[in-house]
Amino acid sequence: MLAILCSKSFLFLAEGDEDSDRFTLNDYEIASRLSYLLWSTMPDTELTTLAGQGKLRDKAELGRQLTRLLADPRADRFTDSFATQWLRLRKVGMFQPDKKLYPDYDKTLEASMIGETKAFFRQVLQDGPRCGNSSTRTGAWSTHGSRSFTACRSRVSPVRAFSGSPCPGTAIGAAFSPRPRSCP
Repeated sequence: MLAILCSKSFLFLAEGDEDSDRFTLNDYEIASRLSYLLWSTMPDTELTTLAGQGKLRDKAELGRQLTRLLADPRADRFTDSFATQWLRLRKVGMFQPDKKLYPDYDKTLEASMIGETKAFFRQVLQDGPRCGNSSTRTGAWSTHGSRSFTACRSRVSPVRAFSGSPCPGTAIGAAFSPRPRSCP
C-alpha cells in the first residue's frame, strides 16, 4: 500500500508516453489540464469532443473554452483558492491593528476585506486585464491597477486609506469611474 501511495503515477496526472521526447501537448492533454486546473475534475463532454476534433490548439477556440470554464460555478473554488494562496489571505487578521487607531476593526471587517480581494481577483480573471473602458486585452497582468472597475464592500469603504472611495452603499458592488485612467 505504501508503494502505491508514493508512486508518481498515483500522485501526479500522467499524460502521454513518459519515454517520448515530446515538447507539446496533444488536445486531450490540453483539455485535461484546463479542466483539472479550473474545475478540479475531468473534462466535460464539450472539451472532450473538441479535443477529439483537434480544435483545442486553435487560440480562438482555446480562449472560448477558457472563458466558458471560468464562467461555470465549478471555477469558483479555483478562484477563491488561488487568490487565497497567492495573496496569503489566510494571514489577514494574524496581527490585530491597534484598537486606538482602528476602533472599527473587527472580524466582520476582516471577512469583508478578504471577500473584496477575492471578488476583484475573480473579476480580473474573468474579464482579463483591460485598459480603461477599452475591450482590448493587453495581455499583461500588471495593467489591472489602471482598470476603472473596483470591487468593493461598503463595510471596507470607510477604512480605505484613499479619499473618494467609489464604493456604493450596497453590500458588494462595482463602481466605474467616468473617465478611464491612462494606461502604461
